Amino acid sequence: NKRVVALYDDTSSFTNSEKTLPNLARSLTQLGRIALQNSDNDNTKKDVAERAFRRAVSVYCRAYSRDHAYVATALGHLGNLLYKRGLYQEATPMYERALKIRIQS
Repeated sequence: NKRVVALYDDTSSFTNSEKTLPNLARSLTQLGRIALQNSDNDNTKKDVAERAFRRAVSVYCRAYSRDHAYVATALGHLGNLLYKRGLYQEATPMYERALKIRIQS
């Protein structure tokens, strides 16, 4: 539990150069997926996963564009997490935005 939180906190040391943004976003996505897979009833890990997915969306938007396929994938992960938490009204716009991006690309 503490290790997952520490890993997320360590991502703040990444530089924000154009070259490192895609790697940071991929790392955040993977961290979020790992935290979510191992969360069971652990809300701390779910919180870490949510922060990681939200940050991945933001970083992918900066690295590519708001309408890139990677953004759609990250939005899908975030939507799934929100859905699993019972936050259906928050999950729906994530799914809708991801679908819109997929249709346009």
